[in-house]
Amino acid sequence: MGKYKIPSVQYFLSKKTIYGEKKDPVWVYLEREMRENIENKPYNEKVGAWLRYLKELRYYFYREAKRKEKSINDEVGPPWYIELSSCQRDVLNDLKTNIHQDLLEDLPNRIRKSLSDLGVTLKIPRKILMQAMNDSVEDPGIFIWNLYRAVYKKSPSELRGRYDMNSMILMSSLVFIDLEECIQELENLTQMKTPPPPVPQESTYLLLLIKPL
Repeated sequence: MGKYKIPSVQYFLSKKTIYGEKKDPVWVYLEREMRENIENKPYNEKVGAWLRYLKELRYYFYREAKRKEKSINDEVGPPWYIELSSCQRDVLNDLKTNIHQDLLEDLPNRIRKSLSDLGVTLKIPRKILMQAMNDSVEDPGIFIWNLYRAVYKKSPSELRGRYDMNSMILMSSLVFIDLEECIQELENLTQMKTPPPPVPQESTYLLLLIKPL
């Protein structure tokens, strides 16, 4: 043991790498390899053009994704959407029937229970509930829309600086009721504005060209 010293823990830690050696992206490696062998492989220029196109295309899709995210944030404003549970969705599916029954009886008993089951804690006067149901023509989406506007004195389409839990539940209910329409509207708002980079002319020969590398 005299002349042999056991390495310290710190020594081993200094040699340890968590993610391994950092490597260049594949197109960087291939481009460097092609430049070094340009005289021996004349097809490298065509392959290089294709690799540069792939790099530009990747950046294009990244830029488009960021633009779409920013566009959505500008359109919807502060966070207001919450994912509804299966129980809450069942309540919304039964909303039309409950509106119909309450209008027949002229009492908002079922609707009050539906709102409570959704998690809405607002104490809404009977007059507002009945008016929202009468104006809805038994359409659950129009009912929630009218109720939100009556309570918050603003249309759901008008952005607010802050959303409490009740307004978030009502807004999220609107999304669930008219989900397909909401998705289509967001697609229209965030569709691509700029064309992708042009494809290199020799792209059809990519597989033949890249094989010998």
